Amino acid sequence: MQTKDRIIDVIISHIKKGDRLDKLSIAQIALEADIGKSTLYEYFENKESLISNTYDLLLNHYETILLKPLNEKSFEKQFKEQIELILTVLLDAKEIMDAILNNEQTLYDPTGLIERKSRHIQERIQERFTEIFQKGYHENMIKPLAIPYQKNVIEALMSGLLYQYCTNSIKIKKTELLDLIYRSSLLILNQK
Repeated sequence: MQTKDRIIDVIISHIKKGDRLDKLSIAQIALEADIGKSTLYEYFENKESLISNTYDLLLNHYETILLKPLNEKSFEKQFKEQIELILTVLLDAKEIMDAILNNEQTLYDPTGLIERKSRHIQERIQERFTEIFQKGYHENMIKPLAIPYQKNVIEALMSGLLYQYCTNSIKIKKTELLDLIYRSSLLILNQK
């Protein structure tokens, strides 16, 4: 593994553990990467640059997963496939996904990169769901969004159930979770 990759892997490891990056020192990062501090500075100007670079890399990776082309054709299968993509990323990095889904800034973000990139990904996911819901409308599976805050209720339902699944607060199989979210969303979408 290249030196730069080892350095970034140290940061990724701390991100995934939910550690506070603002408390990490350059000396600690270099020690964990098995390099000297001066070597770290050959690759990154400062800690903020290293952290921003790492988040950018991670968020680009997650965006690729979240927005990969859907294989399924029907509304139900596309809906479940998209939820499963979100779940994949959520299980890999819950704290980062929380920022993407909820746009909460609890992460160390000295340059504002996470906020900007999270907002961008969130907008793209919303566009994806709009396309999926249009498919459901054309298949006569759902009614057009008509009730105020219907979209917000569905987002809260998804976020809440996915979070509970990831924290083992509900004991349910993944397929049952996807079906529960789908069926519950149908009820909300078809209210009069």
